[in-house]
Amino acid sequence: MVKRRAFEAELKPAINPQVFVPEPPRLSFLSEVWVYEATSALCMSTFFGLHTEKEAERAMAVLEELPVTLVPPDAVQSRRAFAWTRRLNRAAAYDSVCLRQQYLALAEGLQCELWTADKRLCNAVDLPWVRSPA
Repeated sequence: MVKRRAFEAELKPAINPQVFVPEPPRLSFLSEVWVYEATSALCMSTFFGLHTEKEAERAMAVLEELPVTLVPPDAVQSRRAFAWTRRLNRAAAYDSVCLRQQYLALAEGLQCELWTADKRLCNAVDLPWVRSPA
């Protein structure tokens, strides 16, 4: 799979070697279903008292400002999600666990890496383009 990166500016070497120079920003894509997942998670955390309503609203504002491109599901992505659902032997392509197939389908279609904190997903698919930060 091709790694896609967008470089907004060329990084110049740091004069002081002690100064941290971050990696250039990457072009990021998210399935639109992510918006529903994030909203649902914030609603649940507020409902169960893990966050105040004000904290959840601030988090929503931060999420809205993320430099990502939201990609609406289309027929091709739906077919890919169906194929991933079958490959992973899941019952559904859209529920709290199986949303991952939507992300797999999107990354596969864009021919880019899928970064996830879900180590079980990484282990289940065992593909070099499905990565975990740890």
